[in-house]
Amino acid sequence: MKFLKLLGLFFFALILVIGEISFPFLPEGVSLVFIFLLLGLIYNGQKPYYQREKLRFYIIAFAFMGGLFLDIFSLFPPGVFILSLLITVYLIDKIFLPQFNFNSFLSIFIFSLFFNLIYRGLILFFVFLTQLSGFLDFPVVINKFYLLITLQAIFLNSALVCLFFALVFWAKKTKKK
Repeated sequence: MKFLKLLGLFFFALILVIGEISFPFLPEGVSLVFIFLLLGLIYNGQKPYYQREKLRFYIIAFAFMGGLFLDIFSLFPPGVFILSLLITVYLIDKIFLPQFNFNSFLSIFIFSLFFNLIYRGLILFFVFLTQLSGFLDFPVVINKFYLLITLQAIFLNSALVCLFFALVFWAKKTKKK
């Protein structure tokens, strides 16, 4: 049963990455893998502590698979997305999730905004680290256009997390009636 769940996560991560890369209707910088990863972490954070271990394994596996597919289809050096996603998941799950309260959409927006900043910052950090070590053949230039697109993507990803969370909340509410 665990194998089938992991296989389903494998194909779900692959579909999200292919959708993120190839669909023209998605704005630049939207990270479907990161959005669904944050939704899973928020969902897991609302459970009692003793029930979190079951879902934590699948969240880490999804982060690894999504990072692997993003690394395969990107121009950046291998491992940048895997490390960024896994470190972000660790920071959220171990340090910030137990202290965070998800009572309002504003708190979810701020939570996702903060961790989008960390995720994008880790990607840039690992790219610059590989550039300084000489493993990257092309220079990464950060100018005002790149920063504008990155800030737009951070706000858009955070808004999409809130939108998906609202849809799930609305679906649960209508299901109870």
